[in-house]
Amino acid sequence: MPPREPMFLECTECGTRYYRTTKTMSTLKQGQKIEKMKFCPKCRMHRVHKERKK
Repeated sequence: MPPREPMFLECTECGTRYYRTTKTMSTLKQGQKIEKMKFCPKCRMHRVHKERKK
């Protein structure tokens, strides 16, 4: 199993870091950033959340 790097998903509107996830090292080397639609409890709406390091 490849090693995994922890990271947070941050709301693009308000900057709240609510979701924590991991990513494989092979994906890190390719430079791909994760973007997902998630519910932001501060905005109380579904917003795009982008990958941010600790």
